[in-house]
Amino acid sequence: MGLLTRVNALGILASAEFAQPALRLKAVLESRGCAVAAAVEAFPAEQPQTSHVQAVLVLGDAPGDPDAFKQDGELGLASSLAFAAIAAGAPVKAMNGKSGKEDVSSLIQDLKELPILDPHEARQRWAQAEAAAAADDEEGLEGALESWPELMTHRDSSGSTLLHHAASMGADRATSLLLERGADADLRNKEQATAGDIAFRAGKQTVFESLVMHRLRREQQAEVPEPPQKRQKGADRQDLAPDHYLNQQLRYEEGRLLDADSKAVMMGWEAPLMKHHAELLLPEQQLRICNVGFGLGLVDGYLAEREPSEHHIIEAHRDVLAEMRRRGWHKRKGVVVHEGRWQDIVTQLPGGSLDAIFFDTWSETYEDLRQFQDEVTRLLAPGGRFSFFNGMAPYSITEHATFCRLAQEDLVAMGLPCDICKIELGELGNETWQGVKERYWQFDSYYLPLARKPPQSSQAKDSDCLEGVKGSQWRCWPEFPVRVLDRLGPTLPRAAFGLD
Repeated sequence: MGLLTRVNALGILASAEFAQPALRLKAVLESRGCAVAAAVEAFPAEQPQTSHVQAVLVLGDAPGDPDAFKQDGELGLASSLAFAAIAAGAPVKAMNGKSGKEDVSSLIQDLKELPILDPHEARQRWAQAEAAAAADDEEGLEGALESWPELMTHRDSSGSTLLHHAASMGADRATSLLLERGADADLRNKEQATAGDIAFRAGKQTVFESLVMHRLRREQQAEVPEPPQKRQKGADRQDLAPDHYLNQQLRYEEGRLLDADSKAVMMGWEAPLMKHHAELLLPEQQLRICNVGFGLGLVDGYLAEREPSEHHIIEAHRDVLAEMRRRGWHKRKGVVVHEGRWQDIVTQLPGGSLDAIFFDTWSETYEDLRQFQDEVTRLLAPGGRFSFFNGMAPYSITEHATFCRLAQEDLVAMGLPCDICKIELGELGNETWQGVKERYWQFDSYYLPLARKPPQSSQAKDSDCLEGVKGSQWRCWPEFPVRVLDRLGPTLPRAAFGLD
């Protein structure tokens, strides 16, 4: 009862046998000013009047149709709010059986008779917990959460949670406590910022790293699909399937390559980055290089200037291959064009036959990159180098840093220590994206990865990765790849990337 009188947003999950009690309880709570997101089996769900819930009430036993409660089911929106709250550490109460129905009836009667809680008391509870979080008062925060567990998922007028406030102040202990209790680090406030984004903006490196690593470890354990490198949607979308992309008609126009939906496959603004990649991959002449994904031919042009002894290019799209023929790439000395998907070609290349490899594909996920990395250690000769276009999750610096670190950990596990070269790219400006449906980049800084296979000789120097890019800053493994003082530029809305 105490919990129900305190919350201002409640989630209800009810099986059919508890439908009527659940609907009566919903009506009473709403009359008291509490927003209710109710998913009641056998009853269509109304549009929830809240974007989050502070506590969840589960009524009845397992539903007869569990699929109805999935996010794409008829009760999906209301139930998704409840499930998200549970995952974020919200208190959960369950009632079932005959005694459960009697308890619900008793609750309804008591709520009708109880006076409505003074909003000032609710504000005081939040203020106490917020102050403890901001002051890094672990004991005070824990005491507040023991008394009022619903504050774990409460949001203030800005949409911020306790985790947002702890992150903004660099409160290490408070942040750790909230994460241990299940606080959702992916929740965004009204400015679409996660707690990690807030920590970055506030210049709190330790908390920023903590939130990034928390997200990384959670996803490693969950093994959820990762977003792709140059497209930011889930990996189960049909338009991310390789065949969908390969069957599209592409077009070259004004220094950009666009797909059939006017999404950019590659753009001319990438040229400085590709030049840096080429310089670091081929520090000297007469080396053997393989590039996966031709696109505009930017990186291949810069690689060719460095006079490799062998220049392999893997490209699968017919329109790109036609452009390559038009520009004479198939006839260039030392160039070998492999027509087809890299999945079908790299296994045919001899082990140890390459000194450098670059990977920049389209419409593929991080899992595809990881699969390619499995071949890299076999293909590289001792001392060989590997890099890829690092455009993963550009809509959030926290998520981008997560993928930077994930790639580093995966490569190190394969025996390829990966350093990060931070390059000042500068602001691209809105005019760069005119005529393009979705963006795939926003930061003023670019984090260029360079992984190297150890040389055979124990006397060979391994420090030359720190040379070759003027004005850059290296973060050599295991140094964290992203720093809170890095220049990012204006933050764009997620809608600019085709995201909700």
